[in-house]
Amino acid sequence: MTIESIIPAHLCETGAWPEFINSLCEEIHALAESEESRFAFAESCSSGLAAATIGAIPGISQYFCGSKVTYRDNTKHEWLAVTHGTLSQYSAVSEPTADEMVAGLLTSTSEADIGIAITGHLGPDAPSEIDGHVFAAVGFRDEADTGSFRVWTREFQLNCQARGDRQREAASLVLWCLRQVLLIKHAHRFVQQAHSAPVYITDSPDRMEQSSDLLFPGAFNPIHDGHREMAEIASTLGDQAVVLEVSIENVDKPTLSQTDCICRILPLLFEFPVLLTAAATFVEKSYKNNITFVVGADTIARIGEDRYYNDEFSVDDAISVFSAKGIRFVVFGREMSELQHTGATTKGHFQSLKSLDLPCTLTKLCISVEESSFRSDLSSRDLR
Repeated sequence: MTIESIIPAHLCETGAWPEFINSLCEEIHALAESEESRFAFAESCSSGLAAATIGAIPGISQYFCGSKVTYRDNTKHEWLAVTHGTLSQYSAVSEPTADEMVAGLLTSTSEADIGIAITGHLGPDAPSEIDGHVFAAVGFRDEADTGSFRVWTREFQLNCQARGDRQREAASLVLWCLRQVLLIKHAHRFVQQAHSAPVYITDSPDRMEQSSDLLFPGAFNPIHDGHREMAEIASTLGDQAVVLEVSIENVDKPTLSQTDCICRILPLLFEFPVLLTAAATFVEKSYKNNITFVVGADTIARIGEDRYYNDEFSVDDAISVFSAKGIRFVVFGREMSELQHTGATTKGHFQSLKSLDLPCTLTKLCISVEESSFRSDLSSRDLR
């Protein structure tokens, strides 16, 4: 799937770029120091500009291992072990090539725990179908086994038109991807601490601060079109952007590891901002007043059932917390079983807010989205 680059064109213009990129590099330096992470680049279309830019930051040599600038196909093969077969079958501007670039980079750079590779066509003589397209690959070592690493790759359509601006945008994309991985690592470590606040991770340099109280909690493993449609409808109803809430803690699942957290959240950040928490329950997720949660009927049913609570804290106690804090729920109907199970293998029927047997005090906190406005039987479980 090709998506629009998250680097705004105006930040890559000659006058604006130095301030933006210096601030980004300073943030990367601070995060790399905090997380004791080292990184390396494999650059094609950016021609080493990402390396030159980060290399201008004093003290960065403690964390920046280096960059391999591989402009020609044979150099990609000789320096990064990109196979001739991949280059001939898919071309240099392709996802498989970007994958092999970052794999070759991390294989040959033992100090780096994060690698970013980029390849693309900046024009002006590119075929229209690849003009301004780049592939960015992010590789990161598994915290449980540093000898192995995970790779995530995405195709982007650059926003800029002039070649010089596009090269700055490509270099910015490399550095922004690095920033996001480092920030996820930092956020994961931070939210594990007792009583720590959630960490907001923006999806764009134009939206650095959280400005929305419309939270969509979920695992998003993976995110799908049903989630996207729910977010769009909820955003219209709430007149504010949706922020995805991902918790590393879950009442019936293991704690999300740092590596799994990166795998889960990084793809989300090219569509939505994310709030990372360690909040397993909705009472814990209600960390401040006037939050509106986007939920499915299966979720609100569980919130309203006694069996999910204990003698020390009842469903009525939870509803009292929600009421006192001004918490609201936008509820979407789901096909589900009597035990609130969902998915293609589940035998059940469609239920909306009106068909659920909820405490009336909880129902009063809910806004219903009817089946005529939304129905999706997609489930992340079915897509895994």
